[in-house]
Amino acid sequence: MKNIFYLLLILGYQFFHEVFLAQTEIKRIHSYQDKTSFFKQQGEWDSVIFYENKVLNLSKRIKYKVGISDACSTLGLAYKLKGEFPKALYFLYKALKIYEEAGDNKGVLIQQSNIGTIYDTQGEFDKAMPLYRKALSKALLLNDAKSISSQYANLATIFTVQRNFSDAESYYLKALRIDSLMNNTKGIAQNLMNLGSMYAAQQKIETSISFYRKALDLFEQIDNKSAFTMCQLNISASYAEIKNYKLSEYYLDKALLSVTKQSDKRFTAQLENIASQIYEELQKPDLALVHFKKYAELNAIQNNNDNVKNSLKAELNYEFEHKKDEIKFRNIKKIDQIVSENKIQNQLKVFLVLVLILLLVLLIFMKRSHDAKRKIAIFMSAENERQAILLQEVHHRINNNLQIISSLLSLQASNAESDKLRQYLEQSQNRIHSLSVLHELLFENNSPLLVNMDQYLRKIVAYHEDILKALPLNVEVNLDIINSSFPTKIAVPIALILNELLTNAIKYAFKENPTGKITIILSNLSENNFLLFVKDNGCGFPDSSQIRPDSVGLRLVNIMSRQIGGTLTSINASGAQFELHFKLNNNGK
Repeated sequence: MKNIFYLLLILGYQFFHEVFLAQTEIKRIHSYQDKTSFFKQQGEWDSVIFYENKVLNLSKRIKYKVGISDACSTLGLAYKLKGEFPKALYFLYKALKIYEEAGDNKGVLIQQSNIGTIYDTQGEFDKAMPLYRKALSKALLLNDAKSISSQYANLATIFTVQRNFSDAESYYLKALRIDSLMNNTKGIAQNLMNLGSMYAAQQKIETSISFYRKALDLFEQIDNKSAFTMCQLNISASYAEIKNYKLSEYYLDKALLSVTKQSDKRFTAQLENIASQIYEELQKPDLALVHFKKYAELNAIQNNNDNVKNSLKAELNYEFEHKKDEIKFRNIKKIDQIVSENKIQNQLKVFLVLVLILLLVLLIFMKRSHDAKRKIAIFMSAENERQAILLQEVHHRINNNLQIISSLLSLQASNAESDKLRQYLEQSQNRIHSLSVLHELLFENNSPLLVNMDQYLRKIVAYHEDILKALPLNVEVNLDIINSSFPTKIAVPIALILNELLTNAIKYAFKENPTGKITIILSNLSENNFLLFVKDNGCGFPDSSQIRPDSVGLRLVNIMSRQIGGTLTSINASGAQFELHFKLNNNGK
């Protein structure tokens, strides 16, 4: 009984000691976060990164998930604002994963928006757009009006760059409407300025200036000096665009007067650079050079002196915190040593009892583990067999369904009232056949990942040769296909491209002369570089006035080419000739 009492006493001591340490560490985390908030307001991002790394390390030590996610989010934002995008993405994606696991929709929304902004800044709009849309969905789910407006504006910015001005205007107006309902003057002004920039991109300069002026008045009301100055520069640039140099210089002078009052050196450098460009448009090269030199000087100072200052500050802060931690550690160590000396005898007895208990528990655990492994092995064997049967059934069902779809398309084509509809249905039947051949090969070769391209493409060509036999044409198809296996996500686009090119050749190339040949080559140019070559000796391409821009086949060929990262070229060379260059990386992707 006495030994059990001592055991419970030690376990209780350890439990409360760990709780006490955890609470102490959380207080330190909050202290560091307070410092982070201060340096955020000052725009000193090196110091923000320094303290948030401390938050991250302490949170990991005590498995404090809230601290880990907040630290990753803040570090990602800091690196983003510093322009170090790879590091920013690393931390933002870590934060996103934690928030997703926790079901924190607000946290997920913020990370998706920040990640989208980075891709947007880098010009990777295909990555930014879906992230903005996901963030918008989360904002709508949370009924967060401010975030909804922000995501509408983000999407509109991409539409503007892509010159999709109709959607850009629609989304900016949605954002403006929401900010107006919230009486968010800053948001209203920002959206008005964005609309001005959008109209300027369309060369609608008068409309652009009208929106800039409205934004300018609002920025002046809320005393947003940086945005007010930027708006003045936009107005100046717009007047320069329509050759109204007098008003352009007037607003430029006002903006430059505001620049001298700016404390943010990065922003001042940006404004000096814009001013230099406007003076160049105003044909005042001397003033353009003066402001360009100011821009270069401020940029150099910012990139050198400020960074050195922040690095020294972070280093000194680190040394101070490090010394404080060392002193605290030494004091705790001395206290623990005194306690251990007083209780060492009792602990030895408890230790022996614990060893015996642990040995017994270990033996029981080993026995249960062995039994569990044996049961799992039996279960996995049965499960693998069941999975194989299910996979076979899936392949059969998919292939049967594709055959049914193909038959239905054939039936519809035979009953079609117009030739154009019949052709569309036959082309769709050809595409379904290409997918059916893929599933047939996957099932035959028992490989869910790789497809033999020689077998695959020959079966597709054989299908078209059967079509040729039914037509009044004497066309020979020559094949030269390498014996190589491609992953399905490359093989399917290649097959669809070949299907469309063969269909076009059979349909159009031999209208004038029913005799000819089609050459198909799939070759390996170098280690990872491949070429798909399709050529006929028919009548060649029509002139540009006869090419149908709405051709589904050609659009599909171009889409598939871009999907695999390939480059498609077409030329008239005694007939129509297509060359598709594409790559496989070392992983076969």
